[in-house]
Amino acid sequence: MKYTELYIFISLPLAIFLFFSNCSEVEFAQVSEVQKVTETEVGIEPVYVNEPPGEEVICGGAALGNESCEENIEKGNGLIGGLYYYPNEYDNTKISHKVDSLIEHEFTHAGSIYFNQVFVPTFNFSLGFPTQNGLLKKPNGEILDEGFALDLYTKFVLRTDQEEGNYQFALLSDDGSKLLNLDSGELLVNNDGEHSTQMKCGATILLEKNKPINLRLRYYQGPRTSVALTMLIRKVSSSNSSIHCNQKSDHEFFYSSGDDKNNNVTPNLEDFWFGDLIDAGWVVPTVDNYKLP
Repeated sequence: MKYTELYIFISLPLAIFLFFSNCSEVEFAQVSEVQKVTETEVGIEPVYVNEPPGEEVICGGAALGNESCEENIEKGNGLIGGLYYYPNEYDNTKISHKVDSLIEHEFTHAGSIYFNQVFVPTFNFSLGFPTQNGLLKKPNGEILDEGFALDLYTKFVLRTDQEEGNYQFALLSDDGSKLLNLDSGELLVNNDGEHSTQMKCGATILLEKNKPINLRLRYYQGPRTSVALTMLIRKVSSSNSSIHCNQKSDHEFFYSSGDDKNNNVTPNLEDFWFGDLIDAGWVVPTVDNYKLP
């Protein structure tokens, strides 16, 4: 099967790169076929069916550069949902800056999109949305670099190497994002609105082995030029703290300066604020934490 893929991967020593094979431009209608994903409305949660083959799926992220989207879809791992965009010439003063309203009323559905994990450090988005075969464009030919949204679904499970117990989710995003527990209806993390890269942390939730929870992740990118979306989780204990929760910065999570970010310097995953988070017990969930709904 053929597929269009945006690789966000970690190579030694833990550096993130965006890889795409050429600089051609890809319209939504040209996205290659991966696998059929049928949406059926059941309340607010779509049910996704992995067969028969046929529907186009944009492949939006490869976990750690090890396996392709196609391989992980076949294993039933990952997050899947919809990609949305502002249909007219983008005007930041004419949108609500509320992710629910943007997805449900203001943006246009462009197609289905798949992620292996949610790990996009802050980077300069002025070059557009890269895929393996080029840059995504809106139907009018404009490069998609602002005014878009993601509506993703997954079943979150503990890996075999993770202990049961009380956990906390967090979202690091530019612009707004929200994480909803579909089983309980609880809003786990609210990081909505227009802002630079900001971290919001949720309340404690009990996670047990072999008991997945249904999650819905919504995210939107407003005006250019920076983008970020990373989900984090940590096991809560008396020894770790809520460091950097509610803090925001255009560059300090991953860079020493705004110039480094604007000049496309590789994000630093060991130092600065993100390094503080790792030291405090936060981790980025891997593809094995996500099961397709």
